Amino acid sequence: MYDPAVPHQRVESPCGRCDDTALNTLELICGDRHGSAVRRIRSYDGLWGGWGESTFCSGLHNYLQSVQFKIESDQRGRDDTAANDSRFTCTSGKTIQAPNGAPWGDWGSWAECSQSTAICGFAIRFEPDVRGGDDTAMNGARFACCSTK
Repeated sequence: MYDPAVPHQRVESPCGRCDDTALNTLELICGDRHGSAVRRIRSYDGLWGGWGESTFCSGLHNYLQSVQFKIESDQRGRDDTAANDSRFTCTSGKTIQAPNGAPWGDWGSWAECSQSTAICGFAIRFEPDVRGGDDTAMNGARFACCSTK
């Protein structure tokens, strides 16, 4: 298990009358005990938007414990986005959130790792470019939990 993973997200900013996609993908940047990045975990690059600033759980052995997503529901024929933002809790109890989330939707339930485990990997579900239709980009995720001992 690497020391703390740093969440980093790619988000398309609201674009007015164009097709918004919002959250496109996530990346976890795993560090060593000295704070140096040693591994990057990204299941898909996404297609739209830019990478925002990273946020992190500070301190040695302070891992990502749980994750929550802001999701926009189906807008019934109007432009919809699915995933808009993510936030995590650290094993210290602190909640962290990247500063570049999109504005639509509501926060869902927390997905939590059990005690003595932490987030160590993930995969996302991504809607491919529908070429002129309504793209949602990232619309699902699964996280893996590994022992912290």
